[in-house]
Amino acid sequence: MINFKNSLKKLNIILLVISLVISSCCITSCTDKNEIETLAFPVALGVDLDKDNNFIVSIQILKGMNSLKTQGTKQILKTDVYMCSGSTIYNALNNLSKKLSMPIKFSNEKFIVVGQNLAEFSVKPIIDFSLRFSEIRPTTPILVTHGKAEDILKTQVTENPISAYAINYLITRQKYLGFSPTTTNLEFENSMNSHNPISTCGVIDMATRNENTSTSSFLVAGSAVFRKDKLIGYMNTDETRGMQWIKSKIKSGNIVIYPHDKGKISLDIIKSSSKLKPSIDNNKANFEVYIKAQSNISEISSSTYKYMDFNRDPIILDELSEEQNKAIHSEVSAAINAAQNRLSADIFDFGNLLYREYPHQWENIKNNWDKLFPNINIKVNISSKINQTGTISKSIDAGKVK
Repeated sequence: MINFKNSLKKLNIILLVISLVISSCCITSCTDKNEIETLAFPVALGVDLDKDNNFIVSIQILKGMNSLKTQGTKQILKTDVYMCSGSTIYNALNNLSKKLSMPIKFSNEKFIVVGQNLAEFSVKPIIDFSLRFSEIRPTTPILVTHGKAEDILKTQVTENPISAYAINYLITRQKYLGFSPTTTNLEFENSMNSHNPISTCGVIDMATRNENTSTSSFLVAGSAVFRKDKLIGYMNTDETRGMQWIKSKIKSGNIVIYPHDKGKISLDIIKSSSKLKPSIDNNKANFEVYIKAQSNISEISSSTYKYMDFNRDPIILDELSEEQNKAIHSEVSAAINAAQNRLSADIFDFGNLLYREYPHQWENIKNNWDKLFPNINIKVNISSKINQTGTISKSIDAGKVK
């Protein structure tokens, strides 16, 4: 029995030694490893096109820990902007190695900015590169600027030492407010290859400077409209939000209504949704748009309106809801007018909806959809509701009424 136990112990020791030897052989070192201090991390990528059709690539670099600056008790990361040109975007980035000694490590980029010259020429190169290059995420937002992308990346703002982060916060807010659409590189690619190859993305520019200061700030507002891969025009903020109402993208924000003899009332949007109902009659497409919205009263101007007491006269809320319907309808109508009369582009993606709902009839009209879209009938139905009046149920001046 003792011999058996001793043999078992020896066997366990032998097995342990064998497993350790095998494990050590399987564990390999990282021959291509880089310490974080030796890497350059782009937080924003900008692409322009010069007069010779060469790509001008700009990257805003968030350097490693060795770039930490100390201001008082705070430590902030340093950013630099590097630029280089090339016959392709990847070629330009490789040419950047002549200026930048550190290897570039993507995966932390917040967005891609496209200059207007490149947007008008074609965005295919930047979409192809960003989706083919494994380090760049397919969820990276695409923005267009009226000027040059390099100018956006070079600009520093006071509210954030890393301007790319400041822009990223603006993009995130617009996902809910709807004054500028958020479109990723993958969504762009899918749209270009769809039955209705119309894409929209956000627009970024420099905000108007205060004459008394030299402070710069960014403005993310409005839409750039593409047919396939080429920029065909822009939409302002009202037109853009009208489009977002139809697409059910408005989650918060503000509406100002001007009810007769009641001054100005500011409403806080708390919820919205939309439903589209297509139909085809004699190869002519028709659409009904149903939009629902809910809001709360956030402010009432006391200069010209009649005194309002919502407890005494609750029908007032119904009247104000009708005014809210009109305000939303105005924005939606502006979007429809821009899409049909100025751009002749189906920015609402009605074409893909027709393809899904009426695939056989779509085959008869798909080749002429760009020509048919400006003349289709779009009926808009708005149903909104004001839920709360705030912590007071009547206007301040209403308390003076006896």
